[in-house]
Amino acid sequence: MLEEAGTSLIITLRVYNMATHLTTKVEVNEAALGRKLDELLVDDKLMFQIHSLFERMMNKYVPYLNGPLSRTAEVTSHGVIYNQPYAHYQYVGEDFNHTKEVHPLATAYWDKAMMTNEGEAFTKQVQMLLKQRARELYG
Repeated sequence: MLEEAGTSLIITLRVYNMATHLTTKVEVNEAALGRKLDELLVDDKLMFQIHSLFERMMNKYVPYLNGPLSRTAEVTSHGVIYNQPYAHYQYVGEDFNHTKEVHPLATAYWDKAMMTNEGEAFTKQVQMLLKQRARELYG
């Protein structure tokens, strides 16, 4: 979900099956996006691209023993869904010693870990996606 806040967009990224919502602020020059910012704020294609980016950047932080949790994440325009029945327990890290063999950065709260370590890069890529989509829609 995107909300307009002056010259910033507030993006709420959803990770389902873990009852978490991560909110991040992205600074945007409205003039660079075109005049119809309100259309971008509800654009399913854009939100799918942003959540796909979120999932790709987050993946190396997702625990990986045999791979189902990491490999079956479903991306939609509304969020990233981890369908494995144990996803919540891995996410909150209750009594887990996450293996680091395949994903050396694996941890609980992987969305927050990614944003802590790579939030600046994520924000820059989101800005790029916003500008690209604005060009597609408005020329």
